[in-house]
Amino acid sequence: MTARCRSHQLDLVSGEHIEPTPAMLSKRGYLSLLDVAITFESAPSDWLELTLDLAWMPELSVSAAVGAARWCRPDHNMHQVREAQWPVEGSHDLVDGFAAAVAMLTDVLNSGQFDPSPWRIRAGLPDAPAAAARQP
Repeated sequence: MTARCRSHQLDLVSGEHIEPTPAMLSKRGYLSLLDVAITFESAPSDWLELTLDLAWMPELSVSAAVGAARWCRPDHNMHQVREAQWPVEGSHDLVDGFAAAVAMLTDVLNSGQFDPSPWRIRAGLPDAPAAAARQP
């Protein structure tokens, strides 16, 4: 496994620096190494999604997010209602960022709030008013 260190990469096992090649990044400047999603469906068109990813964006970062999704107009699907990102410049940053991302998502899991409606209300999303009566 390697981690990007500003203009070069660091091999996380050997500690040696590696010069990046154009093939390492996609044309969009984004290369996903890990992408995990946990989806909680509360209705066929309404769900909450927790995501964790490790990617070059174009710098290596660990990201976590809570998304409230609905097939609304326009059909853009997901609203990020909570998100955080941790830049990775070395192996310690990778471990710390991954631990922080997992802790953030674990807090959400432990809260038991899997209905996307309260998340929409807190974020002030336009499709939230119908669920206002269900807010805790």
